[in-house]
Amino acid sequence: MIKRLTVVAEREALGLAGPGAHVAAAGPVTYVHGPDARVLIIQAGDRPGGSTVDSREGIELRAPFPVEMSGWLDAHDLPLLGFVRLHDGCLAIGTLRETRRVSAGTVRWGSPGTIGSVAAGSAGSLRQVDLAIDEYLPVDVLDLVRPTPVQDMPGIDWLAEATHDRVAALRGFLTGWYADVEPIPASSQPTSMRLPEPLADFYRLAAEKPIIYGVHNRVVKPGELRLSDGLVAIAHENQGVWTKLIDPSQDDPVMENHGDLGWFDPVTGVSVAPADTIERLSDFLLQFALVEAVMSAPFAGHATISVTDLERVAERMRMLPLPPANFPENPTRIYVAPGLVAIAFPFEGLQLSVASRQRCALREWRNPGFEWDAFNG
Repeated sequence: MIKRLTVVAEREALGLAGPGAHVAAAGPVTYVHGPDARVLIIQAGDRPGGSTVDSREGIELRAPFPVEMSGWLDAHDLPLLGFVRLHDGCLAIGTLRETRRVSAGTVRWGSPGTIGSVAAGSAGSLRQVDLAIDEYLPVDVLDLVRPTPVQDMPGIDWLAEATHDRVAALRGFLTGWYADVEPIPASSQPTSMRLPEPLADFYRLAAEKPIIYGVHNRVVKPGELRLSDGLVAIAHENQGVWTKLIDPSQDDPVMENHGDLGWFDPVTGVSVAPADTIERLSDFLLQFALVEAVMSAPFAGHATISVTDLERVAERMRMLPLPPANFPENPTRIYVAPGLVAIAFPFEGLQLSVASRQRCALREWRNPGFEWDAFNG
């Protein structure tokens, strides 16, 4: 057996599959299936949205896949051995195991070794496969196999306007954060309804970049707005837990919440929401944009933390100068730094997510003083 974290000739890596092994290549990945083992060799490099070593603990494989892929995945009786192709050979990274398989219309989670076949279907319907690396890669090895390019990051100049002009702050944040997203011709149906300025400005930006409408919760598109008893529903929680409504005749209306927002603050221990908090449309839209930026970001870290850990996070980032948001959980504190947005919220303790659209922004968060549950920076 080849020692882990050693570099060998590619023929040695291929030879581990045994005599007569079948070799198939798709994109930067070589798949090998033989009588003794399955072998995966992936080209070094950072390919967001493509097949790549995504983190210390995992590999993401994306279509296209070879036609033999389903049989390769379902050969659970054979070990799955991972290698990364470098300029001087193939680096052994140890055994791998499947954790998720995404086919057209189907997502299955879990280890085939414990729950059986993760999914069925042809390679043509297969979209993504996630593999866990059984023994995490050292950070220096991760930098070797997935070098992170240095990129320009959006700043936080907009934060100075958040206390007195939240429409300008919203515009500044969304313009900078989604600068890498190619605009498309506006496709949403317009509305004849009078719109408050914060919502009209939000719609102007979202029309060309629909990701702004949200990927977790969503803001209603202008063509879907309906007036009922003087109110319009403008946003919904993804499972229908809450709906946000406004009086569109007002310039910056106070939000009306339908549904259960709940409240428990693990930071203060208080279980009753403050009675004097007023949530205006401009507050909600800025908070919504920041929370959804975390939800849609390709690079992130997630952890269960202590109050002391959160204090350290607050020392490294700037807190949004508004009352906490009441979603995704109530209360949710929001923090920002160049290229980064973080949210801290109650759920089985205190949860933290730190996210970016530039992987390099997360490098300094690799060792934050607490353990990440998941991290691909």
